[in-house]
This record gives sequence, structure tokens and C-alpha cells, in this order.
Amino acid sequence: MKIRLIFIVVLGIFVSNVSAQNCGGFFLKEKGKQITYQHFNNKNKLESISILTLKEIATTSTKVEYHFETRLQDSKGKDNGTFNYSSWCEGDNYFIDMSKFMGSTDFSAMGEISIETDNLSFPSKLSVGETLKDASLKIVLSGPISLSINNVITDRKVEAQETVVTPVGEFKCYKISSKSTSENMGMKIVMKSIEWYSENLGCIKSETYNSNGELESSQIVSAIK
Repeated sequence: MKIRLIFIVVLGIFVSNVSAQNCGGFFLKEKGKQITYQHFNNKNKLESISILTLKEIATTSTKVEYHFETRLQDSKGKDNGTFNYSSWCEGDNYFIDMSKFMGSTDFSAMGEISIETDNLSFPSKLSVGETLKDASLKIVLSGPISLSINNVITDRKVEAQETVVTPVGEFKCYKISSKSTSENMGMKIVMKSIEWYSENLGCIKSETYNSNGELESSQIVSAIK
């Protein structure tokens, strides 16, 4: 189960508030921009495609919000649904709503749902050797089906600066490693992830490994519009 952000009348107030947000540039922040990812299995076979679009940007008195749509497709380009999520720039940090890791899964038909998150965050500047904050997502279902899902991302560290080669060119990136622990119905799965982040775009490439260090899946940018 895959559990993978105003219009202000007074211009002076608007400028002041936006200037106060200094969360850096390691994320997509141009409205209408679209990034396509190809997803591969452990044998490097294309399994699916996802298309990320920044649909809206909204500014409040305390933060700048970014609202995204992700369109899912199979390996042949057939649509498999969409899901939306938000991220926001607040102070010197950029946050991603952890509920995005629910993907297109709809739990509402299963009963009452409770979601608790400690959202994924990135500082305005990244430094090699830096340790980043943990993040978590807990989902509790009450109803005909009782279910508790707990996902925690820990051990986040900026490992290096590297150049990543993709089908659409080369990108200078920060390499970030992390550990993901998922607990569901008595089962515990631990995975290691490595992600490469580029300025103004976000994640360019990622790889996921099982507890034995074997590659499970990967994704890479295949188009940018």
C-alpha cells in the first residue's frame, strides 16, 4: 500500500509577507510547471508514470502555499487516476504534507478516518553532512474495517552534491538519504531511500532499497514542461 499548498489588497503588506518567506529553492515553484517521472522496478523495467503539476500558488499572512496535482499512468500511458497534495513555505523552511504518501488511496468508504502527521521539512539551504528532521504519517480507521498504519521517515542526511544525468539533461543535486519504517496490521517494513534534489525543481531521481540493501524501485525525471 502506497502511503507516497491570497490575494492581498495592500501591495506593501504583500511584499512584506512574501519577503519573510525564505525557504530556499529546492522545490517546484512555477505555476503551471509540469514534471513527468518514470518509475522502474528492481529489474529496471518501466512500471508506471506520474505527472506532477503545480496548479495553484496562494499567499497568506504567514506562508506561501503550493497546490499540486499528480496524474498516475501505467507503463503504456493509460490513466490510473489523480491525487492532490499541498506544500508550503513558512519562514526558513519548506514543508510537504505527509498525507501525499497516501497517494490516490481513498479510505473514506471504509469508515471513520483519523490522520496525524509530522510533515516533511527542508531548510532554506542544504549543507553536506547536515541532518534533517524526521517526519511521520499515522492513519487510524474505525468502522467495518479497523486499521492502523504508521509510517515514519528517519535518519535523513544530506550525503553529497552530485550531478545527475537524466533523459532531459544534467542537474546539480543534493543527495539525501533516509530510512522509512512502515507498520501495518502487525507487519513492519524498513526501507532505505536515496533522493537527489535540484534547485527550482525538487526531486530529480530516487532509489529505494530493502533491508538487505537490494534495489527495490527507482524513479527519474523524463520530461519537464
